[in-house]
Amino acid sequence: MTDHSVLPPLPVAGAPAGPPLRFRAAPSALFQLDGPDRFAARASVSSPLITNLRPEHLQVFAAFAEPATLARAQEELYDALDPHDVQMLGDELLENGLLMVDALERVFTDGFGRLDPHFPMVADTARVEAYAQAIARHAPGKAVAELGCGSGILTVLAARAGAESVWAVEETEIIHTARRMIAANVDGVPVEVAHGESYEHAPTYEVDLLIHEIFGLDPFDEGILNAIADARERWLAPGGRLLPHAFSVWAIALGPATKREAAVGARIDGLASRWGLDLGPLRHAAKAGFFVHPSPAFVAPSPERALTDAVKAYTVDLYDPQVPERCTVRLPIRRDGPITNVLMWFDIHLDEQTTLSTGPFAPRTHWGWQDHERVDPLATMAGDTFELDLAFSVEDVGESIRIDGARVIRGPVGAR
Repeated sequence: MTDHSVLPPLPVAGAPAGPPLRFRAAPSALFQLDGPDRFAARASVSSPLITNLRPEHLQVFAAFAEPATLARAQEELYDALDPHDVQMLGDELLENGLLMVDALERVFTDGFGRLDPHFPMVADTARVEAYAQAIARHAPGKAVAELGCGSGILTVLAARAGAESVWAVEETEIIHTARRMIAANVDGVPVEVAHGESYEHAPTYEVDLLIHEIFGLDPFDEGILNAIADARERWLAPGGRLLPHAFSVWAIALGPATKREAAVGARIDGLASRWGLDLGPLRHAAKAGFFVHPSPAFVAPSPERALTDAVKAYTVDLYDPQVPERCTVRLPIRRDGPITNVLMWFDIHLDEQTTLSTGPFAPRTHWGWQDHERVDPLATMAGDTFELDLAFSVEDVGESIRIDGARVIRGPVGAR
């Protein structure tokens, strides 16, 4: 396994005597089934994905739900696991950040710990300027907190807007850059940056304004709902403000482009020819679904490709989030043509005056949008209704929205 931790290994037999180390399970670890008797996990939403965990790993993980020594865990699990196996499994959990030395923080150097994903955020002028406008309206004279400060730019904007004080938390190694950013740009405003997971930290006082930007390409995939709920309950003063306070999910159906990369079906046919194989079964199995491209789309579709208007699927109020496990979105067809793609994006509602859209018809952001492509286009005519089934699910140990079904209803739905 790849070592994403800078913590020492579990003590081994014959090690010098000293106070026994206590270990604890990572409090924000996420697990999901990944096959028969196999699990996948993340130590947190910012950490790398870990696969091929066995039920025995979960038994050892559970033994450290409260801080405990290795000897205590070996005793607790004695009837189920050999003590040597407990130590070996504990080593593997520790290496992957799922187990921690009590009173020490983990440092992730992969993922969001590197500068690579942060520079596009800083260079995203639409994002930074929208946040700056809203922060300038709400930070002056207020106690402010930022959840996951990354490179520190939003914390700096809050301090320079006239915040009374700013407290922030960041779990990855990018915190060192954030602290240097704050030192270089803030003078006269007390700013504290805590190192660790937001679930384990809190300011020493309630704050009036809680700033966050933990949206992924899919707005849910960085664990926004749980993280905001925890911080809102523990950090925010009664009547305090979330910034952003909500976000909306949108979809639009498109026809084929005049100049575009080969469709999924054409790519399958090309591979069949290249390899000399009959890939018909693969093409048949793929016909009914949409495939999301692995990277965000950044080339806006031409107006002629839009077979429907953009339709809002739902809005999530972060003060009281209610996300349906499933919902059906109806998109009225306004011109003839086959549906080949569905684009999905989200709008961030910073406050009552400023909304930041990540969609294809707004100024480009670093997020781009999700492009779902269909192998077998759906024939439609103006006046039909395109029904899109969306499911809120857990994939790769993270939350996400996926297209679970689609159909064309002949004629307007209301006319049936």
